[in-house]
Amino acid sequence: MKKGFIAFCVLIIISCSSKNEKRDDLELEVLNDTLVAFPYDQSKDTVNVINYSIKNNSDRTYYFKQGFGGDLLLKKVYKNGIYIILNEVGSNKEVSYTEKLPFEHYNRSVCDSCCNIIQSKRLIKDTERLKEDGKLSYYGTKDKRHFFLIHPKEKLFFKQYVNLTDSMRYEDTRMNYAHLKRNMEYYSKFFIPGDSVKYKEDLPEDILQTIKANNVKVYHGILESKNTVPMKVIE
Repeated sequence: MKKGFIAFCVLIIISCSSKNEKRDDLELEVLNDTLVAFPYDQSKDTVNVINYSIKNNSDRTYYFKQGFGGDLLLKKVYKNGIYIILNEVGSNKEVSYTEKLPFEHYNRSVCDSCCNIIQSKRLIKDTERLKEDGKLSYYGTKDKRHFFLIHPKEKLFFKQYVNLTDSMRYEDTRMNYAHLKRNMEYYSKFFIPGDSVKYKEDLPEDILQTIKANNVKVYHGILESKNTVPMKVIE
């Protein structure tokens, strides 16, 4: 009886571990030496080009599908699938963040990623012709966010820009700006969530066929950058 119970427990452990990928299977690294921004109370900001990589440390192929940050990353700096948390050096106290409405942005000379009715109509027509109705979330964001295959030991490189305290203009895929102060030192941490819960409903048929035919696992979990990046407030 005792041996049977132990064997049953071992079977449960093996079963559970096979369903969940290891935390460090995929590794996120930010390649910047530092980030810069003006103080939050100034009506200007500067662009940071974020260079980062994702490496597959495992022996299996993953498909990464962009997910939502949930409660952990709620109200952080966010753009195109990347969440950024900023903390004060020394105290490790996290800064506060504010979401800005379109009319609250001071730098309006360039529209970063505004949607318009023509783009929306084209996207709807594209999905209808492809017979992929209901997959607007994939086709509308696949070029801006993270949808990719990554093979064993493979390393992929990415690049995108972000403003931390204000935007050149309202961005439809952007939320929250950091309250950074003068004469303060900060450091940043980066997060990219992956979601496998509803991938069959969200992904188009060709991607689902690729996943099935090649025995690919859809990654589920939040990638946390293995490094922190210093943040400099400029005047």
